Amino acid sequence: MTPSDFGEVQALFALYMQATILLNILSLITIHTTVEVPEIDKSNQILAGLERFALIVTVSFVGLGLLFVGQLRDFLHFSDVKPFVALLLAVLISVPLVFRMAFLRGRKMFARSVIIDGAGSAAKLVIGPVLVIMGYKTFGAVAGLAISQVISLGIGIWWASQAGLKGSALNKSVELKQIYPQLRYGLAIFVASSVITGLLSMDIIAAKHYFSPYDAGLYAGISTVARIVYFLVAPLTGVLITMVSARQSMAKNRLRLSGSLVLIGSIGGFALIVLTIFPRLIIKLLVGSKYLAYADYLPRLGLVMLVLSFTNALLLYGIALKRFYLNRSAVIALLGTILLLYINHSHVKDVINNLLIGTSWLAIVLAWQIFIKPTNSMEEKNG
Repeated sequence: MTPSDFGEVQALFALYMQATILLNILSLITIHTTVEVPEIDKSNQILAGLERFALIVTVSFVGLGLLFVGQLRDFLHFSDVKPFVALLLAVLISVPLVFRMAFLRGRKMFARSVIIDGAGSAAKLVIGPVLVIMGYKTFGAVAGLAISQVISLGIGIWWASQAGLKGSALNKSVELKQIYPQLRYGLAIFVASSVITGLLSMDIIAAKHYFSPYDAGLYAGISTVARIVYFLVAPLTGVLITMVSARQSMAKNRLRLSGSLVLIGSIGGFALIVLTIFPRLIIKLLVGSKYLAYADYLPRLGLVMLVLSFTNALLLYGIALKRFYLNRSAVIALLGTILLLYINHSHVKDVINNLLIGTSWLAIVLAWQIFIKPTNSMEEKNG
């Protein structure tokens, strides 16, 4: 693919991350429900209601997306709407897949969850490139995502059913009022997930909007490589959420958080060191020599991803314990970063520096609020 085509693909994947924020939220609620509600029948009723809610919202979102697909194409300087249609289809398929993977994590069947995710990733790495080589370019890459999700969904349905997930979101006996107690928790997760996803993907969107298609493609190349740091340690945060509970002592919860942060720092730090020492080699191996013009920015962008990994763990730890007040700092950080990007976006280094400022400020504030700031007992109890 040319850098321009690659930039289009990465912009679409950034939009996919934004579009699936609700599903990530409901994924965490699913894990929380599976852990906190041991009665399997009651748990299944709640999860079926959550899945129906997700389907209703997602179908509505897809309908709106199809209605305004032309405007979105023009804003991001695309020449065709077909990639956006394929993207919306991928979002729709994500609903049942996300629920089943989250259920398996809640049951602590991490190996099966990883296999499902790995099967989808492997299929995407094969099908997407084949479609691109066949001449479908951006549309082929996104269509590969949708097809790989169908494969993962087939495995997920089978294993989740074996693990005890019964019933269906299409069952008429499922009532949405059953999920009302989870909605406040879900709103807090929505805010936290929106902030993390926004900080993770807004640079790609900003580059696609402000830079030329070629420069945006080059930036997308190094951003994709730098995200290895984030996605390498992201599963650790998923495990942390299942290990933290309000029913445990605060000392035990903090010990598990500290252990997770050490692991994130060790694994993510090692990846960052490799990116810093061998930026040109890694870029050449992973995305090609065409992207070497931006190789000097890879270490700094990798640092942004490591800081964001710490921020994600701290924020979701607070949400797991229903410390919803932490979201205020998260929203301020997101809005501040957007403002910085709006004011100063003339060069690639400006975009990266703005992200580093926003993520670092948020990480420091969250660490202070969790580990240092005296917490009112009622605030801790009620969020």
